[in-house]
Amino acid sequence: STGPVGAPGAPGGKVAADPAALANVPEQRRRRRRRKRKRRSLDATDIDFDIQNVYNRLMSQQENGEELPLQDVIQEISTVMLKHIDQLKAQVDNIRYPQGTRENPAISCREIALGHPQYKTGWYWIDPTQGSIDDAIQAWCNMTDTTETCIS
Repeated sequence: STGPVGAPGAPGGKVAADPAALANVPEQRRRRRRRKRKRRSLDATDIDFDIQNVYNRLMSQQENGEELPLQDVIQEISTVMLKHIDQLKAQVDNIRYPQGTRENPAISCREIALGHPQYKTGWYWIDPTQGSIDDAIQAWCNMTDTTETCIS
């Protein structure tokens, strides 16, 4: 049940929204937070960092009066780019064919056996949910003709 209707309020003017005030309103949506498997940081494996180092080295050589043939410049940059392409390929292979390590757990022993047929029977890390690597468990993988996952 509701109470009696109250007296009408005073008339109001137009309500104007200040765009600057609206920009400071916090977003009301809930955002789902996920823990990333690995964070990137600026180090020697970052291509921008490596290209900048090559550029700085070549520019200092040029400032010292050394002549830089275009072929040498292309060779230097190509070497850096090919190194990073190889690193990306290794990262993709780790995703496609998990090694069963703590840092790279697989969904099952079968997945390890399919990606690495040379692996022997033993203890491997398994993460059936493939969420965070923090909930991975160690399992005995029987790598025989019929691959089996044994959890104790």
